[in-house]
Amino acid sequence: MTTALDPQTAKRLAFLRLVYEQGVQQSRLPAPLNATALLFLHDAVELFLVLAGDHLRVQLDRKTSFLDYWDRLKKAPNGVHLSGVAGMRRLNDHRNGLKHAGNMPSPDVLDQVKADVSSFFDDNVPRVFQGLAFDAIDMAEVIPQGPVRRLVREAGERERDGSRSLAMVILNRAFYTLFDGRGVRGFGSTLRKDPWLANNLRSALAQPNDRMRGDKVARQIEDLHKATVDMQEVVRILTLGLDIHEYRRFERLIREFWSHKEERDVEVAQRAEGSGHVPTQEELGFCRQFIVQAAISVFETAEHRKLPSWYAEEFRDF
Repeated sequence: MTTALDPQTAKRLAFLRLVYEQGVQQSRLPAPLNATALLFLHDAVELFLVLAGDHLRVQLDRKTSFLDYWDRLKKAPNGVHLSGVAGMRRLNDHRNGLKHAGNMPSPDVLDQVKADVSSFFDDNVPRVFQGLAFDAIDMAEVIPQGPVRRLVREAGERERDGSRSLAMVILNRAFYTLFDGRGVRGFGSTLRKDPWLANNLRSALAQPNDRMRGDKVARQIEDLHKATVDMQEVVRILTLGLDIHEYRRFERLIREFWSHKEERDVEVAQRAEGSGHVPTQEELGFCRQFIVQAAISVFETAEHRKLPSWYAEEFRDF
């Protein structure tokens, strides 16, 4: 039986889960890029330990070391006995080895660390937060935009109900809501230099009855238009500081789950399932995390798009 969390605690839980998910994603990168997973996973656990102390009102001083939390939290009046200390000791040793001695983790080490951290959270989040499952922590809490946050929350509910396809439909809607209904596509048809383009255009304009040449120019202009539109959308992703390769994976996953109307969401999800398009838990988690990161980036850049104060005053009534 879970109890309601105050908004600040819910937000801190969402943030530490986001850090954990980033660590898991980092672990899938090729070496040596995957080594940073140790830092993310260690930070996620430490964020949880600090939050557990605050939530249980345990007095902890700033000098409390990583492994001291287990004993301090257990002995406090409102304390709790946390499991997983052996695995977290391994995590701490590997993290210190990387950070202070440059020891790069092997794939086996990363697999063990991920298993240890996953088990730690699965066991201890319910102990501290009265039955709350770790996978029930909603990362939507860190999304600044209300409409997007509500949709990502709803997607989480549908996932917990067992419909990952419907959750993907709702995540698709959240993404398009974030970007004002405009999707982001690939780079369009490959353009090649055509030394005759200018002459063909002049001839087509001068000889409107030359259909073959006019059709060729029309196709070239159409390709140019499509590529320009596509690149404009991709630039929006890049200027937000998002990874274009992550976006391309996101777009490939989400494209099958587009619903033009909210009342057709269930129908779209059922059609996708009938075609065998059912996302794995990892794929759904990746899409959710990408939207969370995009939402935070959009919010941060909004501050830099504000008009100067004198313009804001001048145009306040427009």
